[in-house]
Amino acid sequence: MPPGPERTPRRARSVLHVSTRDKTGGAEGSAWNLFKAFQARGLDSWLAVGTKTSDDPNVLVIPNEISRNGWVRACRSIAGNHGGIPGSIRKIAAGLRWAGEPLHGIDTLRGVENVHYPGSRHLLDLPPSRPDILHCHNLHGGYFDLRRLPWLSRQLPVILNLRDTWALTGHCAGFQGCERWKTGCGRCPDLDIYPPLERDTTAANWSRKARIYARSRLYVTAPSQWMMDQIAQSILQGAKSKLISNGIDLETFRPGDRDYARRALDLPPDGVIVLISAHSSFKPLEPMLDVLRCLDLAGVRLTVVCLGKTQEPETLGQGTIIYRPSQLDPAAMSLYYQSADAYLQVATAEAFGKSIVESMACGTPVVVNAVAAIPELVTNLKTGMLVAAADTAALAEALARVLTDRELHGRIRAQGSEEARRRFSLHRQSGEFLDWYEEVIEDWTLWKRAVRK
Repeated sequence: MPPGPERTPRRARSVLHVSTRDKTGGAEGSAWNLFKAFQARGLDSWLAVGTKTSDDPNVLVIPNEISRNGWVRACRSIAGNHGGIPGSIRKIAAGLRWAGEPLHGIDTLRGVENVHYPGSRHLLDLPPSRPDILHCHNLHGGYFDLRRLPWLSRQLPVILNLRDTWALTGHCAGFQGCERWKTGCGRCPDLDIYPPLERDTTAANWSRKARIYARSRLYVTAPSQWMMDQIAQSILQGAKSKLISNGIDLETFRPGDRDYARRALDLPPDGVIVLISAHSSFKPLEPMLDVLRCLDLAGVRLTVVCLGKTQEPETLGQGTIIYRPSQLDPAAMSLYYQSADAYLQVATAEAFGKSIVESMACGTPVVVNAVAAIPELVTNLKTGMLVAAADTAALAEALARVLTDRELHGRIRAQGSEEARRRFSLHRQSGEFLDWYEEVIEDWTLWKRAVRK
């Protein structure tokens, strides 16, 4: 019997992304970039979010509040009304709402993670047509009901794009040396790690996630080999997975005129500028300030620009530190990288390193510690300065070296930028996802047929 015609793989034509919010930095910014990259490739691409801040018509709000029953909505309205309603009445209303959501009330009393977000059941009704792929980014942040994954994964292929470790643990988005997540959590050493818990219910949270995943057909992706290695040891180890690195907008993040950038940002035109950011509990400010206090640049004017905090300038060691707000506009963020002579980061956890890649792309040498995924991005003395540990003296020495050795500085500027452009373009990332989507759709379709038999 002659062979049949060769099958043509089915390409995804539409994608619904799911993320905490739309146009912000960090993981949400990465989700936004991919959502837009697919639109640029001609796909129907939508983004469903818990909180919408843009006016983009393709950003769809998950209707959590309107999906609650009338009793709960009335109680929440009274409890949240601080004008004209006595506090005692508001407290009663806050308590009575649990009559309408008893399971939520029980979970609250137990202190387990809140997954009671009823808008999740309407997720596939939000776009104008049924998507081919459901691409989930961070599912923590108070907007998504994880218990919907088994049902969703029976309707269409579901991608879990892990941007931190929350999906693998009993609560934390960065386990920072703890390995209890491999065996069930419990007896958590740090409940304050984001997202924090008031009491140790990590074992119950971990077990609930394990049960949900076991009943779901999930496809898992992560942006680094380090993260893939964690997945292989986790409650998601049975899922089909693929490493696809994050991409950045290389039209925005690129080398620019340092003097122009400093003028545009009203920064000192002369001397050395070191850029830092204080936007995450996993990249705390104080260790970076300790490094800068140890910095020895004899006779050089030092200015440190700290993004993510607003207060008056102050003296720091031999220099001055200027505080500026977080920059959500990529073009503005690019100017800050271009204005700086180096970017310093001291991290305790890092699943990828988006700020590091952005800085490299702008030709600004990075000085970083070798934690988690960071060594996959930076080659010491070639594309940046990579210090083996979060050692204050070693980081200060590395920073001083790259700021004073002009030949090294120039080499890292050129090689770091070239590396970022070669490995981390949005076009490359979106193309890899589209190729993987074909495999995912084929695998899911075969699974679905087998389940129906």
